[in-house]
Amino acid sequence: MNLKLKIGLACLAILTLVLLLDGWAGYRAIENDVRSELLRDAREIRSLLMSVRRVYHHQFVESGIELSERTLGFLPAHAMSRISREFPNWSDSGIRFNNVSDRPRNPQNQAAADELAAMTWFRGNPQAIEYTKLISGGEQGDYYLYATPIWIERYCLECHGEREKAPKTIGHAYDTAFGYRVGELRGVMSVHLPVARITQQALETWRSRLAMRVAGYLLLLGIVWLVINRLIIGRVQALEGLARRIEDGDYAARSHWRSSDELGQLATALDRMAEAIARRNRELLQVGDKLGSIFRASPDPIVITERSSGRFIEVNEAFTRVLGFSRGEVLGRNVIELGFWREPAAREAMLAALGHASRLSNYRTQCCRKDGAAVPVLMSVEVLWLDGKECLIAVAHDISEQIQAEAALASYHSELEEMVRQRTRELEEARENALAAGRAKAAFLSNMSHEIRTPMNGIIGMLHLLRREHPDGQQLAYLEKIEHSARHLLTIINDILDLSKIDAGKLSIEYEPVSLPQIFANVRSIIGELADLKRLEVRAELDPLPEGLEGDATRITQGLLNYASNAVKFTEQGQIRLRCRLLEESDEAVYVRLEVEDSGPGIAADVVSRLFVAFEQADSSTTRVFGGTGLGLAITRQLALLMGGEAGVETELGKGSCFWFTARLRRGPAGAASELSPVESGDSPEERLRRQHAGKRILLVEDEPINQEISATILQDLGLIVTVAGNGREALTLTEDRLFDLILMDMQMPVMDGLEATREIRRSGLCRNTPILALSANVFIEEQRRCLDAGMNDFVSKPIEPAILFRKLLEWL
Repeated sequence: MNLKLKIGLACLAILTLVLLLDGWAGYRAIENDVRSELLRDAREIRSLLMSVRRVYHHQFVESGIELSERTLGFLPAHAMSRISREFPNWSDSGIRFNNVSDRPRNPQNQAAADELAAMTWFRGNPQAIEYTKLISGGEQGDYYLYATPIWIERYCLECHGEREKAPKTIGHAYDTAFGYRVGELRGVMSVHLPVARITQQALETWRSRLAMRVAGYLLLLGIVWLVINRLIIGRVQALEGLARRIEDGDYAARSHWRSSDELGQLATALDRMAEAIARRNRELLQVGDKLGSIFRASPDPIVITERSSGRFIEVNEAFTRVLGFSRGEVLGRNVIELGFWREPAAREAMLAALGHASRLSNYRTQCCRKDGAAVPVLMSVEVLWLDGKECLIAVAHDISEQIQAEAALASYHSELEEMVRQRTRELEEARENALAAGRAKAAFLSNMSHEIRTPMNGIIGMLHLLRREHPDGQQLAYLEKIEHSARHLLTIINDILDLSKIDAGKLSIEYEPVSLPQIFANVRSIIGELADLKRLEVRAELDPLPEGLEGDATRITQGLLNYASNAVKFTEQGQIRLRCRLLEESDEAVYVRLEVEDSGPGIAADVVSRLFVAFEQADSSTTRVFGGTGLGLAITRQLALLMGGEAGVETELGKGSCFWFTARLRRGPAGAASELSPVESGDSPEERLRRQHAGKRILLVEDEPINQEISATILQDLGLIVTVAGNGREALTLTEDRLFDLILMDMQMPVMDGLEATREIRRSGLCRNTPILALSANVFIEEQRRCLDAGMNDFVSKPIEPAILFRKLLEWL
């Protein structure tokens, strides 16, 4: 179905729909129009009759005419009846009217049943002025009953009031129509409006008007059709012809008219499309020439075959050169028949890999030369359509050299893996050697600690005993110098051991309740004597800190003391400030900065970077002037790192230095601060031991004679009873039948060491629950853990500090 027919049918359908709607609406309006016209006539008749009725009434009453057969017609009701009867003589409308009542004087004015119903309705609706009802099946057909009420007014009572007061001409003639009061319903003005005749006239009018509308609509349809045919259909047909010419390859075809509407824009678009197609056609021809050149000049073989049959359609020069076939030998022949594929199933595998896709890239397979030699190729295949047939264009890249290179690479990888395995074995051996060296170093440090600290224990112990002999002034001075040298040597040993533990990763931080004000007080006390000798002012400044902090008090003190000792050593005048600054605070921890500022000579900028390196000093001459190993600052930085902080210095020549380190302190549980041991007042631990524990039995297990003598003497001076055992075996024998209050157990002894002896004592015997304190010159944390794991209760390092020993004894006795 063409466009012209479609538009014609559409217009015809629209016209038919409009006519149907118009006719239906007009027909539906006939009934309303008939009713409206009848009501209009009825109202006019009512107005006229009511006026005549009132005039007759006044004239008859006021005239005083005596009622007789000749004057009866002047009564309003009789007059209205006569007018109603005479009305058909001068009007053919079929309308009938009269004023009727349920108590008439004139019998001809007796209300019918429908009129009595109207009177009943008016009595129930006294405010109403009209009553309308369609009456079906009358003598003259269907009609509308139109009624209006006639109410008794004051002037009506002259005739319809009390009978005795009525005019004599009325009162003696009738027996009914008396006894009314003002406001009562006397009757109704009844008008009968026939429907059939007026309805017929309305239908005839509707038909004539409908015929005129149909003619007008048909004329309009013809005009619209001519306009559409001229402005749309003709132009669309012209555009269709233009499109067919372009389809046939006439790209020079153009439309011959222009307009600004949609069809004009479509014509312009078709012209542009023709120009674009012509331009693209020229470009495609150029591209085709280029592709042909590329196809012919490609260094890789290119073939075009039918997908279904495998027949060769075209090959390039590289195909003939690489595979040895001439172009004439392959065109039109099947690839399987020619032997292009090494195995027929290889092509099926390639097609399966291609599947329903339009392209397959880097597919590895093998092709055959004319002489039957296999050629490994990397093939890329794409689907294209030629003359309505599905074809494949394949580019085959010779990868013979690549495969050879891959083989060589695989061989190299194999050799490399062997080299890696060899190197791994060497690294494993080196690792084992390093671990062995580490174990040897640890054993060496342990032995060195034991061998150095053991004689130091003898020296410091003897100094303690000599002080108790009350030497004279010169002897006391000698003893103080010996003790100073011994403690300086012990400090150097401790620094070297600490640095070794840091390098081995064996130095750890112990978190316990800590009081920074107490640490500052201890540091001030330690450096106070030397600072007083040099007349240096030492001041401490601490920011307010939260309570209940936990940290390693020993390591904080060690770092702060390293800075403070250097400050006293290098400052000749002025002051030293110890500071604690609160940097950060959270719910879990606080971050503090500890500083030691001096008024010394300062440090040159070019040597600051070497200060925190082990065994480095700002000036090598300081070793000759002040002494020192250069380990303190390096150890302080390592301690700061372990505590989650950093260390550094702010200095300027001639203006002093400020050494600092930061640390992160944890918040402990509530009440942790109260667990710090308060500074005891009153008796010293030594005096308390004499008073509270004199006579207690102590087993001293020690193999070195001098240490036996020193330790036994110190203990006996406290009033303790001391029994000495030379090794673990002797101690085990003594504890089998004797009960001791406390055992001091050396670690390294001949026959049986302290660990094994402790384990045996804990298994059975009288002393299995006796407190055992380890005595060891090995201060590594691993050594302390070994002691606790073996069953010992505490650890006392050598050389023994009497004050520390006394506190330990007081704690465990």
